[in-house]
Amino acid sequence: GYKIYWSREKIGKYLLLSRLKGRTTNTFTHDGRGEEKLDDNTTYYYIIRSFNKVDLESDFSETAFTTTKARPTKPSGLKGGEGKVKEVPLIWVPNPEKDVAAYHVWRAGPEKEDFIRIADARGETAHIDKGLKDGCTYRYRIQAEDRDALLSDFSETISIQTKPRPKRPEGLNGDLAKGRV
Repeated sequence: GYKIYWSREKIGKYLLLSRLKGRTTNTFTHDGRGEEKLDDNTTYYYIIRSFNKVDLESDFSETAFTTTKARPTKPSGLKGGEGKVKEVPLIWVPNPEKDVAAYHVWRAGPEKEDFIRIADARGETAHIDKGLKDGCTYRYRIQAEDRDALLSDFSETISIQTKPRPKRPEGLNGDLAKGRV
């Protein structure tokens, strides 16, 4: 069979990653599950040794390496329409990555300080948040997710206020004259 070793440095200590039984097993995928977590946009180095029935190992193979995929860049250009009735229209600039599957829209309202995910915009760079309270300030941020479920950092946070209710009338008075008010 084969023993696969890995390292974060080309020259350094290599750790046993997997033991493959059988000489015909010639593929392995390092998926980062288990103790060997993989970081995004990081280069990893691998070497292989074959072994026989009495566990006698060959010399190390040549070093192979690969770099994991980078996370999407954080969305930019987030803007919102101020003073709309019970809603906030949002727009942002599309990410440069071509494999962004969705943008997650997050909101923090006037009563809640914590952000909650309110929508997933798939194939869109806009969202209208509806059913909001009058005259309240809401905070928004966007997060991109690619087809491999990698998440970007959050965009910059913006604050938008909905249109307030009209002010109540003041200075109301009346006169009674000839049976009319």
